[in-house]
Amino acid sequence: MKIKNLKRLYLFVFFIVVFGCKDNKKNDNNSHSLNVLLSEANNFNYSIEERKKLIQKSEKIIETFQNNDSIVRENYFKLAGRFYNIDDLENYHRISKKVLTLSKQSKNQYDIARSLNYVGDYYFTKFKNDSAYYYFTKAEKKFDSLSKTKDLIRVKFSKSDILLFEKDFSGAEVETIKILKIAKAINDNRLVYDCLVNLGNALVGLNNIDEAIGYYLKALTTLNELTTDPQYLELNAQTYNCLGKAYAKKEDYYESINYYDKGIESLENSNTNSQIYSSLIGNKAYSQLKLGEFELAEVKLFEALHDKEKEGNIPGIVYLDLHIGELFITQKEYKKAYYYLNRALVYAQKNEILEDELKALRLLSKLNLPNKSKLYERYIELSDSLLDSERANRNKFARIEYETDEILNEKKIIQHQKEEISSQRWYILFGSSGLILLLGLIYNSKMQYNKNKQLQFEREQQESNEQIYKLMLRQQTLINDVRQEEKKRISQDLHDGVMSRLTSTRLNLFILSKKNDPETIRKCLIHIEKIQDIEKELRNISHDLNKESLLEKDSFKVIINDLFEEYCEAINVTYQIKIDKNIAWNAMDNTLKIHLYRIMQECLQNIYKYSEATLVNLSIKKVLDRIIVDLEDNGVGFEVEKAKEGIGLKNMSSRVNALNGEFKVYSAVSKGTHINISFPY
Repeated sequence: MKIKNLKRLYLFVFFIVVFGCKDNKKNDNNSHSLNVLLSEANNFNYSIEERKKLIQKSEKIIETFQNNDSIVRENYFKLAGRFYNIDDLENYHRISKKVLTLSKQSKNQYDIARSLNYVGDYYFTKFKNDSAYYYFTKAEKKFDSLSKTKDLIRVKFSKSDILLFEKDFSGAEVETIKILKIAKAINDNRLVYDCLVNLGNALVGLNNIDEAIGYYLKALTTLNELTTDPQYLELNAQTYNCLGKAYAKKEDYYESINYYDKGIESLENSNTNSQIYSSLIGNKAYSQLKLGEFELAEVKLFEALHDKEKEGNIPGIVYLDLHIGELFITQKEYKKAYYYLNRALVYAQKNEILEDELKALRLLSKLNLPNKSKLYERYIELSDSLLDSERANRNKFARIEYETDEILNEKKIIQHQKEEISSQRWYILFGSSGLILLLGLIYNSKMQYNKNKQLQFEREQQESNEQIYKLMLRQQTLINDVRQEEKKRISQDLHDGVMSRLTSTRLNLFILSKKNDPETIRKCLIHIEKIQDIEKELRNISHDLNKESLLEKDSFKVIINDLFEEYCEAINVTYQIKIDKNIAWNAMDNTLKIHLYRIMQECLQNIYKYSEATLVNLSIKKVLDRIIVDLEDNGVGFEVEKAKEGIGLKNMSSRVNALNGEFKVYSAVSKGTHINISFPY
């Protein structure tokens, strides 16, 4: 019986050895084949379809490995990278999520951080910046906790890239400079290159074109150290594309075409993806359009548009639709222009691409459309909301960062609590008998001690809460004061400046409802173009009212004359202006002139709305050391006491007070109105 069992044991060992060796040999062969396939799948000499087949074969081999070890996960990371390099983003995302699941199952924190970074890359490439920023932030926290400097700085760069995409150019510039210093310190040439390109892009956004070109040229020099990089050709073409766009923004279209041609030439014989290539073609075509080469521009723009439609690249489609619409406007093919501009507008609205929606509205306003007034109203509304939208995006990313920290802290607390509970259970298990006796003896004293401790803690907590509440009340009071002042300032500037100019423009355009002859339309087009001045004034208000564009002119007297001419002609009112020649306007403080100009605007607007006047007289003179301003009209007048609460009079009075001056209003029903202002010179 023992001999029979021994024979069975020997037979079992024999099968284990023989078939185990076969399995090991099979695994070794699979590993070797996988390494070869993954290497060949990254060979850019093959076509994209050939590389895709190699990647699919690689995935089938990886799936034969049943275990979840570091080698298997590393192969999945390589597989995801191969899908990314052929622009197969959906498979890249699928593999990235799979390796994230495997990493969590194995509790390998470094692999979890890497896979989070991969998923963030997918969402960034798909223009879903909220999700991208969330995953990048989670990856950043893990890399930081693991002291993985190189990975940490790369994910920080990805976050700065999102800031750049969301038009936070100043924020992107600051963060990228920090990253560039570290990249140079650790000799990461690829990251140095990426930082230089991003700095150039940020400076273009800030209109520092010459500085941007300098960084792009530095990036080209850095590429000499990256000739073995699998993406070298794409990086080279990308840099030329950036240089071309920079020169195009300088309106040096010949130089921009020169760089676009260099980028196109570097990609013509390669098997890289077509996104950069189609971008180069489209950008070159736009420069040709600006140089009047319409036939060439049309062919290339449609070629680039076809590529973007094939890729499903919505921002690229909108960008090219705008250029094609502009081309057809230039060629006076207004029906075609309307088709592409309207499509760009619809796509931009649907995908919340606010800047391109603004461009589409501006170009559509050049066409004689029935809904022109609605387009104009949407243009003004969008201009107002654009800055608010960009500010909201910046705040949104700050909230994502904060919420991610909160989630991670909660996880740490929960994990810590689990560990404490586990430890407590072991202590209870091994010391239960001794603890039962001990607890019986000290229970009463311990309970009393805990109760006293709890009462003391609650008392201290209550005192702390009272202190915090007082601080919060004090801080809220300060915030409310500052907010109220800011609201008052913005209200004044919007009411006195933007609303006045909008009213003037609307009055000048109102004639279109009565006359549609070519001469009337030509005159009205001039006023439509003044919308850009209103846009500029809105932007200036948000930055610094003391630098308003109205003071960029040479003569303040000319400014006042232009203002009266624009308003009075629009409402068919005769006006007379007398300005003392002895007043040295150039020596006068800009703030004073701004306030005076705004007061004149408010007066003219009130004359239009309420006075029914046919004559307006303005007198500005210097008497000793004071400036005296008298503005009179022959309108219906009003009761001064009843009108004192109006926002217009309040704004004027507030501005005069800011000049340390005096403000008086004389009026009566049917006797016109006289406004007198005096302030020190």
